[in-house]
Amino acid sequence: LRVNEVLTSLDVSNNNEIGSTGATAIADALKGNAVLTKLKLDDLCHLDLPKLRGTDPVESINLSGKALGPASAIVIASLIAGNGVLKTLNL
Repeated sequence: LRVNEVLTSLDVSNNNEIGSTGATAIADALKGNAVLTKLKLDDLCHLDLPKLRGTDPVESINLSGKALGPASAIVIASLIAGNGVLKTLNL
């Protein structure tokens, strides 16, 4: 993912083995990847990466009712850490 210049969407929701180590690795790789725009770690939700990063600035994101798991939480926390626009994240 770190050197990806083509892939814009990634679905790994069928992989129950990601765990916190895998999610942390994905989050770290996403820090240097502006091409990937959609990531699906859980069955019900594609994460909108530009909105979470702040490159598509929004003040509020509603992810409630999406049944997000721990892997999504790790990625979300990593991405919003650098988002200077987001004021409300509803989980």
